[in-house]
Amino acid sequence: MQILIIDDDRDMCLALCDLLKEEGHNTLTAYNGKNGLRTIDENQPDLIFLDYKLPDIDGIKVKEEIKKIDKNTIELDARVYINDLNDEFELNLPENEDYDTIGGFVFSHLGYIPKTAETFKYENLKFTIISAEARRIKRMRIQKSFT
Repeated sequence: MQILIIDDDRDMCLALCDLLKEEGHNTLTAYNGKNGLRTIDENQPDLIFLDYKLPDIDGIKVKEEIKKIDKNTIELDARVYINDLNDEFELNLPENEDYDTIGGFVFSHLGYIPKTAETFKYENLKFTIISAEARRIKRMRIQKSFT
């Protein structure tokens, strides 16, 4: 698992890196929000530790940037819960007892695990698979369209 630590406290970053490396994880560090966003964009980490008090951009703004590309586009991990996604981004994706995550919804809707770069539409939403493996979807982009 690749883990990004965004924290302006270098000692905290090093301590977390050491601990995570001992557990077999790859780590990346960024010491401010701008570098953190760049690192996210370039490396697509599996997990992010984020300090909310950063010197240039506060952690809340960094969190918003991670998910929201523009007012109609979000990029997210496939493990995000449908109800959280619906609430936070004012979507109306169906909830079902067969799945509870956006990745589960995609699999249920398509009937298979899509490949990286595959796209499909559901109502007024365009889904683009950013990263997928043989047995799971990792990341995707959802874009609202008004046509």
